[in-house]
Amino acid sequence: MNKNITLHRFGYLCDPLYVACVVLYLVNRFWIKPNCGTIFFHAWLNDVICIPFTVPPMLWVLRRLRLRKQLQSIGTSFVHVNSLNMGRVAAPVLQSLGLRNIVHLRDIIRLSRTAIADLSCAQRLLAVSEATRRFHVNQGLSEGRCHVMYNGVDLALFCPKPATGFLHRELELPHSAKLLAVIGQIGLRKGQDQLLDILEPIFAAREDIHLLIVGQRWSAKPESIQYEQALRERSRRAPFVRNQRSRVHFLGIRSDMPAILNELVLLEAAACGCAAVATDVGGTGEIFPDSDGACVVPLDAPEAFRRAVESVLDDEELRKKLRTAARKRAEAVFSREKAAENLLRHYETVISAGNSAQ
Repeated sequence: MNKNITLHRFGYLCDPLYVACVVLYLVNRFWIKPNCGTIFFHAWLNDVICIPFTVPPMLWVLRRLRLRKQLQSIGTSFVHVNSLNMGRVAAPVLQSLGLRNIVHLRDIIRLSRTAIADLSCAQRLLAVSEATRRFHVNQGLSEGRCHVMYNGVDLALFCPKPATGFLHRELELPHSAKLLAVIGQIGLRKGQDQLLDILEPIFAAREDIHLLIVGQRWSAKPESIQYEQALRERSRRAPFVRNQRSRVHFLGIRSDMPAILNELVLLEAAACGCAAVATDVGGTGEIFPDSDGACVVPLDAPEAFRRAVESVLDDEELRKKLRTAARKRAEAVFSREKAAENLLRHYETVISAGNSAQ
């Protein structure tokens, strides 16, 4: 039986109520009390502060208790936790209940000692790349428990197909226009602003280039909103504008990614036989070892990235070579069937090992 349990993330240390109470306590302790002799500020104010002060930690505890209750009501004996953040919450609970479990690590982010301790409660940790595994092992996760399992892609859905020109028609572009695409959530971490920096000279020199920004912003933080606004404003200025029309197109969320990639996220692009230029960060080097199947450039090397983009745009033979090699690489390593086989093997290992650490 499959059962999905969703708990919303709650960072209690960043909760405004918690922060306000800490600030109020410090003000009362070091400024109000020494300068005011009334009993309210010496006794009762602390009681008032402590009531909301304890609410965020209590919510954090209740979150784990709620998960514990849900797991007990389901009656499952094995749980696959599909994200690092959820793994922090679930792993200690699963360990206390004696349930077999696996936690998936998809993000390369710095972890606190508390987070490391929480994740160390998992029986087995699956990282989506060796780079992800190595990063977290270096932070303190057990090397023996942390294994690599690559994501899989549906090679029947994401496959090379003849271009239909539907994007050119949708965007009312001439058939001769060449489309570049960046796919992913709009945000500081994705670096769409840096891509515009890199592409600016190319747009200034060529009239046939258009950039597709596929994805949307999810964060409601002010800096994220400002980031997207700055991107859109910049896209409406030279050299990205020709004939009073921007050549940077924000497509938002799309349900037709296989079609878009055939007109033009790394694994899907490889499966579609799409010529790609990528930065050598995270697991990129594992997807395309020795730059086989993509032009892989070093991190923080904008000139090298720009030259790679220009080479792919100008060299039809290079594009054909990259497309063929990318598809072969996806078929050899990243098929959905191979990923399912690997995941089943991890399941069997954990289940057969009982509750011992693996």
